[in-house]
Amino acid sequence: MPEGVRYMSEAAYYLKSYLPTTGKYILDKSLTGCGGTEFFINSGLPLVLISPRSGVLGNKYRQHPECHLFRESKRDKLSDLKTNLRDYLSRCWTVPLYNYNQPLPKIFVTLDSAKYVIEELKHRGNIDRFFFLVDEFQCLVSDAPYKGKTDLEFLKMIDSEASNICYMSATPIKTDYLDGLTEFQ
Repeated sequence: MPEGVRYMSEAAYYLKSYLPTTGKYILDKSLTGCGGTEFFINSGLPLVLISPRSGVLGNKYRQHPECHLFRESKRDKLSDLKTNLRDYLSRCWTVPLYNYNQPLPKIFVTLDSAKYVIEELKHRGNIDRFFFLVDEFQCLVSDAPYKGKTDLEFLKMIDSEASNICYMSATPIKTDYLDGLTEFQ
């Protein structure tokens, strides 16, 4: 964050010119509650917001009901979730090429359901048009004792399938941990 800036929206012009929209990188915001997630939602990019915390996604969805929340309840049937995602993407992009008259797709999904979104975007052939924001990515390390296998499978999958990823956190992770994972080297 630039010195003296509390919210990323205050430096949106600078940050949009500074932060890449392609490739893979880690963004250490340094400040909690600085509007990082909101900055990316309003970035003008087709977005997949991935969070290990469903509460974060629910809050963002209440603020942005025009976006698509992949799973609101664990009781939702997977077949219905996939159909709803396909319908949403069809409403956003009715043709294979980018259509400026259509809303940009913004999909909110938990880490453990991200594979279904990635599969659909890959099937449609437009996965590389999306920017993937992995919010609160420090949870991948802190949650490892509870669901390490799920987290590692997620990292391997997203790293091999998506080309534009930002891993964002305000809680730095020790370099030793990051260097131990191929996806962060």
